[in-house]
Amino acid sequence: MIRLAILEDHPAIAEGLTALMKGEPDVTVVGTARDSVAAERLIQSQSPDVILCDIRLAGTVDGLEILARHTPGPAFIMLSAYSYPSYYSAAVERGAKGFLSKMAAIDEILTAVRKVAAGGPPSRTPSVARPVPHCDRRRRVKPRSWRSSPRAGPTPRSPSF
Repeated sequence: MIRLAILEDHPAIAEGLTALMKGEPDVTVVGTARDSVAAERLIQSQSPDVILCDIRLAGTVDGLEILARHTPGPAFIMLSAYSYPSYYSAAVERGAKGFLSKMAAIDEILTAVRKVAAGGPPSRTPSVARPVPHCDRRRRVKPRSWRSSPRAGPTPRSPSF
C-alpha cells in the first residue's frame, strides 16, 4: 500500500486529488495540508511514502523548502501550474523524484505516484517535466526568489522527463 500525502494550498485541487486517489486499491491518502506548517506536521506524523507537493505552497516556507528539509526521505513529486525551467531545476537540485503539471491527467499522476513509490522515475509523458537544455542546473534558485519575478519565462511546450 502506497501512503500518499497531498500538500496543496488550492482546496479544489487538494480535494479533487484526494477524492480521485481514494478509489485506488493500492493508494492510501494519509492526509492533506494547505500550508507549510500543516505540511511539516503531516509529514512527521504520518510518514508518507510519496508526497504530491505544490511548489508555491502557502505558509512561511514554500514547497521547495519542504522538499529540501525532507531529502532524503519520502519521494516528492512536485506540482506546478507553471513550466518555468527554474522551477524544474530547483526541484531537481533539492531531490524531487518527479515534477508534474497541474494540468496532468489523473492517470498520469497515478502512474507517477506508483513508479516513484517503487523506486523508479515517473512515466515519460507530456505533463511531466524534464531537463531543459538552456537551463543551467548549477544556478541556485532561492526558494522565494521566483515568486515576485521568475528568471525564466514559460517554455513553449510542456517538457517531459
